Amino acid sequence: MPDDSPSWNVARPTPERSSLERISLQPPIVEPDGDPMASTSSIGVSEPALAPQRVTYGAALDGRISYYRSLSRTGQGDRAQALLEPPAAVLKSATDAMRDALLVGVQEGGAASSPAIIFTLWNTMMGSTLLVMPYSFRVGGWALGLGLALCCAALSNFTAQIVLRYGMRLGPTSEFADLAYFYLGRAGWAATLAASIGVCTGAACAMHGYLCRCLINVLEGTPRHGGLGLSHALSRLLGPPSDWQAPVAGIVVVCIFPLVNLPSMRLLARFNALGVGCVMLVLVVSLASAITAGPSPQAWKAESLAQPQSAGAVLGIFSLSFFIQNCVLTIMRASAKPVQNQRNLRIAFVLVLATYSGMGLLANLCPPLGDMEALTGKLAANSFLALPQPASMGGMLLAARIAVIVQATTVYPVLLYVVRAQFFTAFIYRKPYPGCVPVLLLNVALCGVTAFVTAADVNIKDVLRFTGAFASLVCVYVIPALVQWRQSTAAGYVRLLILVGLIGFGTLTVVMQLI
Repeated sequence: MPDDSPSWNVARPTPERSSLERISLQPPIVEPDGDPMASTSSIGVSEPALAPQRVTYGAALDGRISYYRSLSRTGQGDRAQALLEPPAAVLKSATDAMRDALLVGVQEGGAASSPAIIFTLWNTMMGSTLLVMPYSFRVGGWALGLGLALCCAALSNFTAQIVLRYGMRLGPTSEFADLAYFYLGRAGWAATLAASIGVCTGAACAMHGYLCRCLINVLEGTPRHGGLGLSHALSRLLGPPSDWQAPVAGIVVVCIFPLVNLPSMRLLARFNALGVGCVMLVLVVSLASAITAGPSPQAWKAESLAQPQSAGAVLGIFSLSFFIQNCVLTIMRASAKPVQNQRNLRIAFVLVLATYSGMGLLANLCPPLGDMEALTGKLAANSFLALPQPASMGGMLLAARIAVIVQATTVYPVLLYVVRAQFFTAFIYRKPYPGCVPVLLLNVALCGVTAFVTAADVNIKDVLRFTGAFASLVCVYVIPALVQWRQSTAAGYVRLLILVGLIGFGTLTVVMQLI
């Protein structure tokens, strides 16, 4: 496959825009100059590029928001700040600021090496689904689960390559929303906006759930079982631990609500390293748990290898686990060697697949305390860290749970910040912070939704699979498939096969969550 990464030799400068046009967060207005595929302005490496476009600042509304793969990254706040509160100078300044905030270990204004690009892609895709990987691999059988994860990773890499190939041609400030609007019109832009708001709201519900459940585990458990041993004291205030879910969900909202209403997320963005640290700590706990438990003979029985009748339910989780389409352009644009972008993207997907698979396989081959059935229970459906572990694991388990609590406390407000910024800029006020009263009212509604889902004890895996299925249908399958259909030079039957295959798989993923 030829590499289409850009060298950014744009033939003509973008026409000057007024300050109002720069900050407008309406759907991007893309005006092609003639036949886009007939341009000789080579901003690609080996193929003709699209003619230079005049794109309004509307692209910043949704295309630059990192989706569920970075839900457990706390760096989202800085990035959202750069996107949704741009300086009233030029569009490039806002884009560069957001890019520098997203990339890991890159000096401001600098270019990123291939290892930095790969690590950033890995860090962005590693999200909250990591904690339910043992459950996901158990429900479908670990061998079949591995096959489904590989399939979802391959398809997501394929469509991410489509986004990278055609999105880079639109210009040095284009994003996923620009791509959707250019090829699919307002309907494409609206779909990306709906997917963005929906996935961030679902993610906030998941973060609220993780925070509450880990907090309950810490308060209820003894030091030998990853807790602080406060169950007896708190039972006088909250009743038995089995009744703590609703009151803790409410207490969490009250404590976090001031952070949710901050005009900017700069404060929370300072906790950027927590995302990487939490992932590493969870992986270490998973490895230590497997070593302590040892291999289980049950892992090689037929029902443990594959359960086709229930495997479809985890397709939504796997699809969400490799969700990178809506920020791949932002990350790749900072590459010091654009010619390596496609290779770096493939390497990142391999590493993410290895990380998720390692988490899922370790727990299924060496289940905690040798209890294979615990992986299908309610505890595992909410978090691997909720499973009982040997007393020797108590300290590590407590550290991992506290790390998730701190991380979720910083991620949850950022997610709601993104939702309200998109909502206000798209539909009402045209700016992310229209004032204290509108922000307060919307946040009351949003916090009410996440608190209700958590208090109702909805399993986190259900939140993830439904969120992943619907968001992936739009951004991972449908929009890239339609772009490929319109622009591919392959034979007609090949283009049709790709179109039907991608949309069909995305639709199947949604249907399997409903039956």
